[in-house]
Amino acid sequence: LQPSRSLHKIAEAMPGFGILAAVLGIVMAMNTVAEGASTGEIAVMVAAAMVWTFIGIFFCYGVLDPLSNMMKQLVTEELAALESVKVVLVTHVAGKPPLLAIDAGRRLVQLNSKPSFVMLEGWIEQLNGKEAAPQPRRRATDRMPGEGDRRAA
Repeated sequence: LQPSRSLHKIAEAMPGFGILAAVLGIVMAMNTVAEGASTGEIAVMVAAAMVWTFIGIFFCYGVLDPLSNMMKQLVTEELAALESVKVVLVTHVAGKPPLLAIDAGRRLVQLNSKPSFVMLEGWIEQLNGKEAAPQPRRRATDRMPGEGDRRAA
């Protein structure tokens, strides 16, 4: 996550650089006033100073910060997979049956790709040589067999 944090820090500094460039541009424009510059020349210099403010803000919120967030999300997803594997291994070493150890890791998988416990059990039975019928994918709103209505409890 360190590269993501570093890029985020740079993104946070970009509006400050833009404002610094704008102030420097205004100072230079005021210097040309002392030299007798026309209003058109001063307007061009002030406009250039404002463009640098825009560039600093754009790079912060439009380029660097989204890039930093994307990097962080990619690393977090990869760490979640490794965390799931760690939980399975630790649970198995603690003496739990393989099905319960795998279920402990399954709980950490994101909801949009998490298999149901019934599907997981079917896969394990297939691996053990027992031919189980393939189970349909359960939706998050479906209940497991024997599950009661939790709101009634």
